[in-house]
Amino acid sequence: SLEAATNGSPEKNCETTMKNLHPSRILFGSCNSQNLSQPLWPIITSRDAAAFVWAGDSIYADQFAGLDFSHFPPHPKHISATPERLRSHYNKQLSHPGYRRLVESNVTIFG
Repeated sequence: SLEAATNGSPEKNCETTMKNLHPSRILFGSCNSQNLSQPLWPIITSRDAAAFVWAGDSIYADQFAGLDFSHFPPHPKHISATPERLRSHYNKQLSHPGYRRLVESNVTIFG
């Protein structure tokens, strides 16, 4: 209970207890390309968040294969990634020094 967690004095310890019971910061990220520079990882890591949520692409694995001119305007064509290609791209992302520091920190990563 909240009273037990605050040693019987909710008013005195409420702020500290609430910080312990609820994460103070959750970060969201998406649209990450493993092939481009990733200058934001040091900033993200410095925010000292309780969690990081991949809310979109953490890597881009499909391969651009040109334009399909049977439509107007032309539509891009992509080749779906194979399991080997996915593994390679995720390993590349995990080896990025900035992202590696986030992974090795205390933050919980979702997605």
